[in-house]
Amino acid sequence: MDIDELLEGYTGRTRAELTAHLDRPEDMVNLLADMEGDALPEDFFTEVTNVRLHSDTVLLSMVDRRLKHLQYSEEVEQSDGAFVQMEFTERPDGHPGTFEHREFKTPTEHSFGTCTACEGSPVSDCSSCDATGDSECERCDDGAVPCGPCEGTGTLTCPVCKGDVTLECETCDGEGHLSRSVPCSSCDSSGSVTSRETCTNCQGSGSLTDADGESARCPNCRGRSTVSVTRACTSCNGAGQQTIQSACPDCSMGRVDCEKCDDGEVWCRVCEETGTRECPDCDGTTEVPCQNCEGDGTLTCETCDGDGETHQYVLVHDAYTVKTEETQFGSLPHGIEEADWKQFDACTINADDGTICREVTPSVAAIREIRYDYGEQTFNLRQMGEELYYTRVPEPTREGLFSRLRSRFTG
Repeated sequence: MDIDELLEGYTGRTRAELTAHLDRPEDMVNLLADMEGDALPEDFFTEVTNVRLHSDTVLLSMVDRRLKHLQYSEEVEQSDGAFVQMEFTERPDGHPGTFEHREFKTPTEHSFGTCTACEGSPVSDCSSCDATGDSECERCDDGAVPCGPCEGTGTLTCPVCKGDVTLECETCDGEGHLSRSVPCSSCDSSGSVTSRETCTNCQGSGSLTDADGESARCPNCRGRSTVSVTRACTSCNGAGQQTIQSACPDCSMGRVDCEKCDDGEVWCRVCEETGTRECPDCDGTTEVPCQNCEGDGTLTCETCDGDGETHQYVLVHDAYTVKTEETQFGSLPHGIEEADWKQFDACTINADDGTICREVTPSVAAIREIRYDYGEQTFNLRQMGEELYYTRVPEPTREGLFSRLRSRFTG
């Protein structure tokens, strides 16, 4: 089915009738001149030729709404308390006349009698625990579990020595020896030593020869051949004291044994060195309440909640759902971004695919395109509703550069 058949089928009008409200090609050109007169050449009306209809485009958009009916039933057996809380909604005669989601739950074939699940005996012994209410604890071994802090070893790394077994000696700060200062015997604690040395001025002769060749006493050593020289003591390096080191009496090589641990480990106070502790699930009894019967030793029928009788019926579900689809035929020409839709009355359509009601609402957008010639160029002009659309129009002829210069200087 082509677009023309769809248009006539859903709107009852032909393409010509749907575009009859659009202006004639000549009127569209006149409307363009009224709108853009200042932007068009002065000779626009005299030079426009061959105004002609190019095409009439009609877009069709259809909103299709369908009300569908789904029905199914299930056999239900439930206790009196559950039956009372059920919210039944009996489906009315016929089908809903409006497009809306609805669901009905209608009970049929109802009866009240002996529970089929327990056959009237709602309480039974629990087979998981042999009716004792207790089951073996699966977490522990004979009521004990591995100690978490020591990971079952019974000991922990010593927090004092960090497992190193030894500590730094506090007496010598880990140096392994002690140091003390005594007066320097070489310099009597003065830090310097004075001695007689050969005079460097007279080379130890005690005299010097002057310019006249006569011998004279050396002024530096005064004829003694030696002078007194004071220097820093080499034994104490000028400190006046000497440092004497001796082995530390409290340690060996600067380390002492840790007194808080045994070979870097201490016993765990949580498990008292046993490596295990009492199971928190069973409190050391090796038994926990049965999960199947929650420690009661008996089970109550879940279907009848211990009543021994149930409501038995067939529950019919009627579900009405609305499905909406939108379909568009045709596309907008270049330069037009949004269609000017005109909506028509909805059409009711019969369907046999489980659809109760089907309604199609059509909308139409009519677009007329004309062409006209100006000089040797051809231009397009489109109309949709009361709006004109175009990508370009003829432009006034501009005066050339030499003509503008000539008129400027010649007045």
